Amino acid sequence: MANYYASHMVLQCAPKRANIWGHGDVPGAEVNIIMDRQTIATTTVGSDGKWSALLPATAAGGPHTITISSGSNTIAMNDVMFGDVWICSGQSNMEFNMNQVSLSYKCTCTF
Repeated sequence: MANYYASHMVLQCAPKRANIWGHGDVPGAEVNIIMDRQTIATTTVGSDGKWSALLPATAAGGPHTITISSGSNTIAMNDVMFGDVWICSGQSNMEFNMNQVSLSYKCTCTF
């Protein structure tokens, strides 16, 4: 797996489809992506040793377990959530906590 895929991660939720990828030892080998004991995607390792798959659009929420298997290799990632990740930067405009935000703002977050 690419090193940024791990337990406790957040993947893009619906309506977008999350992309997941990694490397395999055997070109042409089948790679199965299983979420919560159900196969959600299957792909093959390319001649360059890389594989990738688009996961089905998944509603925000979780936690899920995603298992990647190919031949005798298996990787399990636990506590995987689907949602939106926002990366913010700034200085003085980023200095307050969410409990300081006026109650007139309505959060539309779903988890």
